[in-house]
Amino acid sequence: MLSESHLSLGHARNDSGQLGKRIDFAILSAMPEELDFFYATFSKYECTSSKIDAFEFKIYEYHNKRILLAHTGLGTAFAASIVTLIHYCFRPDYILFSGTAGGIKPNLKLRDVILVEKAFEAEIQGAFELLKGTPFESCLTHPLNKQIFPSTYSADQELLDIASSIDFCRIRSCL
Repeated sequence: MLSESHLSLGHARNDSGQLGKRIDFAILSAMPEELDFFYATFSKYECTSSKIDAFEFKIYEYHNKRILLAHTGLGTAFAASIVTLIHYCFRPDYILFSGTAGGIKPNLKLRDVILVEKAFEAEIQGAFELLKGTPFESCLTHPLNKQIFPSTYSADQELLDIASSIDFCRIRSCL
């Protein structure tokens, strides 16, 4: 069953101050093909389609959880824009990225699972050291919380614990 809603960023918000109905998880990937596994897996569950201006998101009801699937396109700048839009409109509890680890190691194969414990800003590697002691050093401080931007970001420990407990080999053999 597929139902559809359309929202515009300029329209009024609902009672909770959000544009769309809150979701539990957002699963994102750079390319739509990387989401095919999730679309196939969730295809037997109720799905709604939510459009926000030119962006369309599929939201599945799965075991009393609302799961949004969307691709972000290539590049971290556009991905950040999509994540911001999803966060602003749907307020997910968790955001998971799938398919973004290609090329890390040549021996990785399709369906290998990589659990990321820490991530970094690829575009600004070295900028933290380069800007120290310059007139631009203030750019290293977050404008709202007044803390220095971290050079790495840690994954949510609860999600890492859950993922570590999954037998991915057993799951892969079922596919």
